[in-house]
Amino acid sequence: MRILIAEDEPLISDSLSRLLSYLGHDVTVAAEASAALDQLHRESPDLLLLDWLMPEGGGQRVMTVLSSGQVPRPKVILMTGSPDEHLPAWLEQLPILHKPFRLHDLQSMLVAL
Repeated sequence: MRILIAEDEPLISDSLSRLLSYLGHDVTVAAEASAALDQLHRESPDLLLLDWLMPEGGGQRVMTVLSSGQVPRPKVILMTGSPDEHLPAWLEQLPILHKPFRLHDLQSMLVAL
């Protein structure tokens, strides 16, 4: 599976990238919203692991572009350290990994997809 990790915290993105690569996935990392959107245009990944709070508009900017149909929409798993009450209600349809999360939680979501 082609996976784009949109995460501005290097420790998290590096750990996820290594784990997912080890599991056989093709992984790309973007550290801000504009880089993530650029990768979505160029690579059309199967899955986007999206940090909600990151530079340049964060996950909200990326989800707005995805919702507009400007780029093919991959499956999305939202990653956030924010409590649910700080997230827009329209995100309830997405699987959400609350930081800090266990890698087992991510693996379970990947299997469910």
